Amino acid sequence: MERTYWAAWERSCAVAEVRTAKVTRPPDAIGADGTVTPGTTRTETSKREVVQCGNPAFLRGVERCIEKRCKLLGLIVDKIAGTTPDGKDTSPTLEAMVAALIKGEAAHATAGAAATP
Repeated sequence: MERTYWAAWERSCAVAEVRTAKVTRPPDAIGADGTVTPGTTRTETSKREVVQCGNPAFLRGVERCIEKRCKLLGLIVDKIAGTTPDGKDTSPTLEAMVAALIKGEAAHATAGAAATP
C-alpha cells in the first residue's frame, strides 16, 4: 500500500498535460440562386502543460503506513510503564491505589466537616 501511495505522490508532482478541443461551424451560406451551402466545420485544439505541486493526501497515506509499520516493530510505544534504572516496576499496586483513594476521601471528609459551623 505504501508503494501505491508513493507512486501516486510522484504522479501528482509530475507536469500535467491539458488538452482542449473546440469545434466551430460558421453559419450556412445562401447563394444568389437560393441554394444553401453548409459552412465548413473547423476544430481548434490546444495543449498546455500545468506544473503540479503534489497532492498532500498521498503523503498522509505514506505517513500512516510508516506509523503502522513502526508500531508493529515496537518502535512506537503508546504507554510507558514507570520503571527504575534497573528495570523494576514502579507503578503503584492496586492496594496502594485503594489506600490513596481512602486517604483522599478521609481528607476531603475532614475538610468538609471543619468548614461547617
